[in-house]
Amino acid sequence: PRRGLDRLPPAGGNVMELPGLLDHLEDIGPVVRAGRAGLMVDFDGTVSPIVSTPEAAVISPVALDALGRITGIVEMVCVISGRQLSDLLEKVDLPDATFVGNHGAEYLDGDGLRVEPGVASYRGAVARVLAHLKSRVDDPLIAWQDKSLAASIHYRRTHDPEDVARRLDAALGDAPGADRVESFWGKMVLELVAPLGLDKGHAVRKLSTERALDAVLFLGDDTTDATGMTAVRELREAGKLQGAAVAVLHDDTPDAVLRVADYTLPGIHGVERFLGWLANEVGQSSGVA
Repeated sequence: PRRGLDRLPPAGGNVMELPGLLDHLEDIGPVVRAGRAGLMVDFDGTVSPIVSTPEAAVISPVALDALGRITGIVEMVCVISGRQLSDLLEKVDLPDATFVGNHGAEYLDGDGLRVEPGVASYRGAVARVLAHLKSRVDDPLIAWQDKSLAASIHYRRTHDPEDVARRLDAALGDAPGADRVESFWGKMVLELVAPLGLDKGHAVRKLSTERALDAVLFLGDDTTDATGMTAVRELREAGKLQGAAVAVLHDDTPDAVLRVADYTLPGIHGVERFLGWLANEVGQSSGVA
């Protein structure tokens, strides 16, 4: 089954009439002061610049410092990613934060490491589909990532990414066992996951319930973040919490993100400015210098 972008990845979207968050900070103060507040940030493209290969990504020192100051003041700071949890932990030194890896399949917090039930049983199916794609689409500039519970195929560095995406899509269409794997597209990446409906939206709902959150801020930039943003908006509209979904803008921001965001931030530097403001805001509210 194919989720979300069920064909090829679209071109970048239009900003439309979404308000810039840096011009509307007064809207966010009540959210982060709403009792038990949670901040959830995507990694790649949100607190870490997009780079040519996944292993080269480095978190913004400014963002890391701000997140460190916010952690321990609000109820939850969560870094959420499609990366494998072990990879994410190597990239982000943030004690006492919550981490979500593999699009909502893995969790690490004060309760220890948890993997969602049933995910491990699909490892073999994911590996077989990944092997089939590798055999059909032979390009030395593709980065093939076996993330144990999932897989990612990054083709940003290839000479003709659009052609590579078409070839991957065709190979996926006749991959043996593809019916036991869920697939979706992000920015220059094809994701293969267990078909259990585990995504960032699932993580938002799960952690909001477990932590009894009164408010959630979600920051992200890619198609895979749209499910998290949608969950925030649905929980807010149902009266279960306050919240805001924030799209981090790049030249290739997908329409799927812009359709469900409440506000925008201009790239990594915009995220840095916002997190710095937020760290000061929650620090002052709690009496922390």
